[in-house]
Order: sequence, then structure tokens, then C-alpha cells
Amino acid sequence: MGGRVLRRIVVVATLVVTGAGVLASPAAASDRITARKLVVTAADIGRGYSSAPAEPKPDVFKALAACVGRSSDKRKLSTTLDGLEFTNADGTAFISSSVDLVKTVAMARADRALIADAKFPSCLAEVDKELSASQGVASVQAERVAVQKFGQYSTAILAHASGTSGTGQQIDVTEVTVAVIRGRAELTASFTTTGTTPFGESAAEAIVAKVDRRLAKAAVT
Repeated sequence: MGGRVLRRIVVVATLVVTGAGVLASPAAASDRITARKLVVTAADIGRGYSSAPAEPKPDVFKALAACVGRSSDKRKLSTTLDGLEFTNADGTAFISSSVDLVKTVAMARADRALIADAKFPSCLAEVDKELSASQGVASVQAERVAVQKFGQYSTAILAHASGTSGTGQQIDVTEVTVAVIRGRAELTASFTTTGTTPFGESAAEAIVAKVDRRLAKAAVT
């Protein structure tokens, strides 16, 4: 099936997602400039991928927080930005990214506690399955996997979705999403592949490392 169809079907929730309105202020305008430097770019990936604007994603932060058993009522965003979505030549690998800049470091710490909670992977799978069910996804399994240290905190979730689309096509997709937090910045980069074989670990970490180097210099503390 086509890459853009695949991206609509599977793993629509990300590790850190919009959960409050963006504040209109000079600080937010400055953060917007910073955010543009903190998403994955074509230069980070290299050759072999085409790009397209990111498709709108549903607001699932409150649902994830409720599932884990934490409140998100005090979370406020300064800005949020989705990067481009990249697809390889044969339509079997996809890369997307986003960044949230929350209002305070304390809010980012609360988000870190949410993401680090032992229940988070299963909650992510539950929300993904619910949102993807209308597309034919019958099962989503997710687990935390090892990832090298980025920012002040980093983690990764490996998810696999399967089912049958409305046209009878088999859905079999794997996604690894890496979350990185430093100061008020919350980054995610998602690496999706068709089938059960995940995106290459070293290649994914090399891409995230390039963004992390920009993050280290960003005014987000």
C-alpha cells in the first residue's frame, strides 16, 4: 500500500504530543524559530528519501496521561512543530519527527515522568489501536527498547501493528519512536517500516544524534 496511506493507518500516537493550546507571546515566537532547528531534516537523513508535509495528528496526550494515571491539566505549550515526513524510494521506510516546547522546565519534567512510567508502552498501544481500528488495525503491541543517551533523557518504544484494511490488504507495520527531552524541549523521531523488521538501529540513532547536537546548542533551558 502507498506510504501516505500507511502513515495514516499505523501508530498515530507519538511519545510526546500536543496537549494544550500554544501561547501567543514574544517567547513563543522565539521558540518557534528554535523548534524549526529541532526536527529531522533531509540533510540529517541523506539521499534516498522524498519528503512531504506532515499530516495532521490527533491530540492524544490527555488520553495517554489518563491511561497511565497522571494529570496533564497543567501542561502548557509555548510552541509545537511537525517536521516533514520522509519516504524511501520503494515505500517501505518512513521517517517523521516533531518537537514540543513547553512553557516551563517543570512541565517537561512531568512529561518525562509520564513517558518513563512502566505503563506507558501498553497505554500507547491501547491508544494507537483505538485510533487505528477504523483503518483495519486489529492488534498493536508496544515495548520499551534500548536507545543511546540523548539530551537529558531519552527513551524508545518499539510498536508493531497488524490487521486487514477495508480493501482486504494485510497491515503489517513496525515503528520505533525515539523521545528526547532537554530543558523545555520534547523531541520525537519515528522510524516506520513495512513488515516485522524494525528500521536499522544504528541508522536511526545516527539521525537522532544530528538533531541532538542542535538541541545541545538550543535555548531551551
